Amino acid sequence: MKRIICAILLSAFSLHAHELMFLANLKQAIKIDNQTYAHLIAQANNEPINKDVQCSTSDRPLFKAYPALRQTISHISLGSFPTPLHRCDQLTKVYDIQNLSIKQDSISGGILSDDTRLFGGNKVRKLEFLLADAVYHNAQSVLTFGCIGSNHATATATYARELGFRCYLMLTPQPDSAIVHRNLNLMSAANAEIIFSANATMRMNATTSTFIASKKDHGTYPYFIPTGGSTPIGVIGFVNAAFELREQINNGLLTEPDYIYVATGSCGTTAGLALGLKAAGIRSQIIAVCVEPEEELGFFERKIAQLFRETNQLLNDRDATFPLFGESVDNVMIVHDFSGPCYGLCMPEVIEAIEEIEKYENVILDGTYTGKAFTAILSHAKQGLLQDKNVLFWNTFDGEVK
Repeated sequence: MKRIICAILLSAFSLHAHELMFLANLKQAIKIDNQTYAHLIAQANNEPINKDVQCSTSDRPLFKAYPALRQTISHISLGSFPTPLHRCDQLTKVYDIQNLSIKQDSISGGILSDDTRLFGGNKVRKLEFLLADAVYHNAQSVLTFGCIGSNHATATATYARELGFRCYLMLTPQPDSAIVHRNLNLMSAANAEIIFSANATMRMNATTSTFIASKKDHGTYPYFIPTGGSTPIGVIGFVNAAFELREQINNGLLTEPDYIYVATGSCGTTAGLALGLKAAGIRSQIIAVCVEPEEELGFFERKIAQLFRETNQLLNDRDATFPLFGESVDNVMIVHDFSGPCYGLCMPEVIEAIEEIEKYENVILDGTYTGKAFTAILSHAKQGLLQDKNVLFWNTFDGEVK
């Protein structure tokens, strides 16, 4: 990062030409016909991974708990961590909850030398590992997916610019809102190349074309990051977040929660927290509030389980002392009741919940993700389900950056 101190820890595991890995990751996310894929492979650079970047010490809690990971997991310090906890004293009384606190990933953005705070939210945690992996693999650009108001796309564009990457954003439609306009302005200000597609099929074709154009114009393929940054590398960011929470509990800043409510879309945040809570010895149950209807029955359960399993195996491969927890993700309860009819549509009850938290706690939420998760908290409180519970709401939205 140009003006943020970076801690880069390099891995010595991948021996593949870096562009072959980029293409393999791309093919996992979109359908590419064999002829086109063979053409892309034939053009790949056969360059080694980047072993010349200087290593330094990271203070992230995961590395404190498992020091061997310092030498086997790539990491760049981008955000402002640990994020603080906010006690909701007024809402606790109004809604008869034993204790309600907020984990404020809303202010996770990195601070520049002129005290400007960059875009925050939950995606910064993932990008600390994903963009470090891109540096390690000699990437010159990154490409990611999202809808037109995507917080992930906004965060990726912001931090890609700070690290000197070109950034391609492959965006599809979502319902219009003030936040959509804000995020599009932030993406543009970060000099991202924004490519709009009317649907996922068109985006697939546009992505292949963008890979080919990047190779032709700049000589390299982009490092591919799927929707939400939800890959095992990205998920490590929220394994680390659970260890951060463990430190805050140990320091008396929070009673161990009975429930942790979090919005769930691409599932990486939920999977990382589930794995991290187990590894850190925190017994909290995650209430994962889905932000859109399932395309097929059981999709969220399967996706969370897959990311949990693959990230667990990755961490164990990099440090054999990191425990393996098997196939079952038994600390996550998935809630579908507040997703609404489609992604990005803010329902009346969500607007009411957003107004409540701003009124009582001066916290700003969005209608696509965090508003739906907080609606679940208020609904469960009204049913008397939280009277004797310690509740943590993990706020993943940056509502302050303009």
